[in-house]
Amino acid sequence: MIRFKDLITLLNPCAAFISIVLSLRGDIFWAATTIFIAYFFDAIDGSYAKLTKTGNRFGAELDSACDSFSFGVAPAFLVFAVFGKFHPWLGYFLGLWLIVTGQIRSARSNMGKEGLPGYFIGLQRPVSAMMIAALINSSLFTINRFWIVGAFFVFTMGIMNLTFIPYINHRQKFSKAMKIAVYTTLFVTLVPLPLLGYPWEGILALFILYTIHPFVWIHGKEKERLKAYVFDLKKSL
Repeated sequence: MIRFKDLITLLNPCAAFISIVLSLRGDIFWAATTIFIAYFFDAIDGSYAKLTKTGNRFGAELDSACDSFSFGVAPAFLVFAVFGKFHPWLGYFLGLWLIVTGQIRSARSNMGKEGLPGYFIGLQRPVSAMMIAALINSSLFTINRFWIVGAFFVFTMGIMNLTFIPYINHRQKFSKAMKIAVYTTLFVTLVPLPLLGYPWEGILALFILYTIHPFVWIHGKEKERLKAYVFDLKKSL
């Protein structure tokens, strides 16, 4: 039975479909922006399900299927539309690259073997999708020949989806020091730059910091524990 929480979830791929249509029409700014709208619905459906205690296996599977479309297929059309203007083959390659890596990541996640509390294994598809969208909407893309850097960035995002790097997620139990660090990072990236007229650069900076945080944040016994878990995970795949 479809519940209200599932209707919220379905707004996620609806927004992604609009993003695809906008990409094909050449309305790049709004195509990229709509990916963030898709994530908004992806974020609130889980919160609503938890609040109303209506979460179930069907909802989890539906959410996973919607994420695969919204953060794997929609960004692929976006990069196809953007980079295809510079070189047609580049648009095809990067678009297909995101679809292939996104589907592999989806299959790996659905195996249910990555259940390490407080962590995602590999960069999440919504994060990589929003990083690509933020980069495309940023002023950086107005720099001459920056598309070359952008193409490398998109390719790297596909690789990051498939890595076994542990990323802290929203289920992490944060210490007081960690909370201060998180809130400080949010403030530094999402307040000054938008006030100066660079909102997309601020969002991009935030996600870049998130992408590199495992290399500077995780250490000691926790790092060794994660290494052991990742080792076992690789053997099971």
